[in-house]
Amino acid sequence: MNSQRIIEAWGAITKEEKVRSIRLNSLNNFLVLENIEPFPGYFGENLPTGTRPRSIFLILAKKYKAEDLMRTLKRVSQKIQHKCYGCFGYIQMYNHKNYCIRIKNLDCFDTINTLQSYLQEEGIEFMKHKGLTENALIKVYKPFLISEAESGKYEDQLEEDKVYLRYPYHVSWNDFKEITQRVRYNLSNNLFDAALCTIWNLNGPTDLIRLFDRRRNSLRTNLIHQLYLRETKVWIKENYKEDIIDTANKSHFYIS
Repeated sequence: MNSQRIIEAWGAITKEEKVRSIRLNSLNNFLVLENIEPFPGYFGENLPTGTRPRSIFLILAKKYKAEDLMRTLKRVSQKIQHKCYGCFGYIQMYNHKNYCIRIKNLDCFDTINTLQSYLQEEGIEFMKHKGLTENALIKVYKPFLISEAESGKYEDQLEEDKVYLRYPYHVSWNDFKEITQRVRYNLSNNLFDAALCTIWNLNGPTDLIRLFDRRRNSLRTNLIHQLYLRETKVWIKENYKEDIIDTANKSHFYIS
């Protein structure tokens, strides 16, 4: 770990989680969602539990420019001096995108109404509260702090149970879900959660799999990685007529 190269990059995570609306100190009955199953592919013990959610999503009334949101979140974090990790993205339900600000950190949820008030002062508008519990596709844009453990594998420097695996394919979330099920069929212990990830640096985008695994070790992680690569190739051959190869990034884009 000490000799690993540290990488700080901007990127995005795509995942599917179950969310529900809450009234957790929310200001003016604005819509706030919590993820009640933060790692739906993992069913083992020792997952984070408790009365407070790991992440909440402040649902916005409209889409804002990415740079404007980033600057606004920075100004607000300096005002409130909280240790929450704020980023932005969208939650898709019924093919409709609900743009959001995600707040991640258990220590600051008691001050959500103060946070919302500061955001309102910055001109941010929120959607009104409504009751819902749904499975949702979530895409969050955020910074990453990772280290290159070995070729094709990166470890999260903030959350020890997360590892990122090079994935030379650009596939849809629905395809990835099917591929993940095939990977699970080949494992005796199939308790892990996977999400799609892309990070950007000077060389352009790099596609990764974010793996959350409480019992991971090098052999197990490498096995899961190889299974994903193998099962993706099989899935592509079975379901697509041709592929378009991005030679610069060695990524494959599939069309029917």
